[in-house]
Amino acid sequence: LPQETVDGLVWRSGPSTAQSNPSFAVHAVNPAGSSLDFDTCLGPADTYGSEQPDWGESFLSDGSYYLNFTGQPEAHVSAIRALVPPVCAISVRIVPVSSAVGRALQSQVAGDEGSLNGAGASVWGVVFDPISDRVIVSVSSLTPACRAAIERRYPAGMLQIVEGIPPVPVASTARMVAPRWILRR
Repeated sequence: LPQETVDGLVWRSGPSTAQSNPSFAVHAVNPAGSSLDFDTCLGPADTYGSEQPDWGESFLSDGSYYLNFTGQPEAHVSAIRALVPPVCAISVRIVPVSSAVGRALQSQVAGDEGSLNGAGASVWGVVFDPISDRVIVSVSSLTPACRAAIERRYPAGMLQIVEGIPPVPVASTARMVAPRWILRR
């Protein structure tokens, strides 16, 4: 299976990798942009995005910086164009879930971890992923009962349930080893 490093983790997956979802509408802020300088490009764009109520967070992929929003692409593109020079490789991506909604679901699932574990779901990690625009629920053993216990409680369209081994400390360096993931649909 192909591997990809995302935020220091190695992802092993099939066709449902945490790549930019092509079904989400993308609008180029600067189509010929080639720079990802923090002070000139990323900082001003991200500050603008994080101040918007429909912000869905931001991420880097394939040499471009994507700002996610749930609507108003023309307004966001115009505002960002006014903030950054044309050399910046920035795009606006329209997604179904805002950061506030995704983070709220992440908190809810994380808060329910104990009761989920009691219902047969061995949950060890919960994150909101702005690339897939879903809450990723990491479990040690993905059984049909585990999946059912999670999907009964939360909107299935906003979740991605993955099976993997939790990170373990490496005694000699006291650091965490990134897990290997197996994504299952």
